[in-house]
Amino acid sequence: MRRRGYRDGILVDGTLSTAKVALYVIQCGEFCKVGIAESPERRLRAVLSHNPFPAHLAFQMPSTAGMAPMIEHAAHQLLREHHHRGEWFTCSPDLATLALRSAAAEAPQPPALHAPKRQISPARRAAAFLRKHEGALIAQTLKFPHGTEAKILARLRAVRDGKAE
Repeated sequence: MRRRGYRDGILVDGTLSTAKVALYVIQCGEFCKVGIAESPERRLRAVLSHNPFPAHLAFQMPSTAGMAPMIEHAAHQLLREHHHRGEWFTCSPDLATLALRSAAAEAPQPPALHAPKRQISPARRAAAFLRKHEGALIAQTLKFPHGTEAKILARLRAVRDGKAE
């Protein structure tokens, strides 16, 4: 199970995450790794702990968890003819950096991140209206705590027409 959702970058409500991450290029000999990390330095230490060869962080650029996966995927596509395995490519760090920068420049701008509007049931909307405008009638509508809009409206009409109990 992943700790963070930056691989897909999409939150539960369907918006793009704005969490800060970085796109990076790690060079190890003739290979370059292009990826995403919250901390590229920590990622470099992890690569070094499983690798007998020296490696260094050749490039990093800030991004958001929502946009980074799209940029990374586009960079991988630009480098596909140099693909070795996984996120490793047989290319110079300059070429990998150019691919990341090009992918970032071509990436679509994220949509405005607004919280989705909360859906309010018609019954709640009617009750809110009554609380605001006709406080005296609200006590009578509360006789239907789980009532539907039709029941509430029928009760309001009865009260309005003077036919209520």
